[in-house]
Amino acid sequence: MAGTRTAHIATALAVAAVGTAATPRSVAAQSAGLTVVLHVSNFGDVSARDLAAAETEATRVYDDIGVRLIWTEQAMEPSADDGAPHLAVLLLSQELTERKTRDQGIGDNVLGVALNVTRRAYIFRGRIARFAVRKEQDGNTLLGRVIAHEVGHLLLPLDSHSTDGIMCSDLIARRAPLRFNPAQGETIRARLINAHEY
Repeated sequence: MAGTRTAHIATALAVAAVGTAATPRSVAAQSAGLTVVLHVSNFGDVSARDLAAAETEATRVYDDIGVRLIWTEQAMEPSADDGAPHLAVLLLSQELTERKTRDQGIGDNVLGVALNVTRRAYIFRGRIARFAVRKEQDGNTLLGRVIAHEVGHLLLPLDSHSTDGIMCSDLIARRAPLRFNPAQGETIRARLINAHEY
């Protein structure tokens, strides 16, 4: 089973390399190993259509800094040897969100958390949907932004919030397309090239 999963991700990385042939920036990203594999666990019952839209938004954020995201529903293997960082993205149901936020004392306005030690990003799907309705925002776009933000915490050093862009602490208040600032993009690329930092 582990061999099959490893082979599947290796195939995905090979397909990504073929897909990058169209644009110079993507070719540069692939040749530099600027790829991150995200293992998504959909405990929040997000529909395939909504999840695809959220993934498109998160992918846009990383494409902007020359980093390719590969999405998979396979379980994350601790010993993946394809050269790319593997991170887990857990979309939590309302019940799981309430349990986690209560047990860990997480505030009511927090839409997700990232744990660098376990390489896991926890996304509070129910909260995101409610805030999107309340603030008249597209729920899938906000979901994608929260995923991009929390994955950013896993790729950047600790205390990586900024006053603007995708790493600002208040994503709900932002309507324009969000991006990493130049310094954050440079840091992520450098850390991916030196993959031992993960």
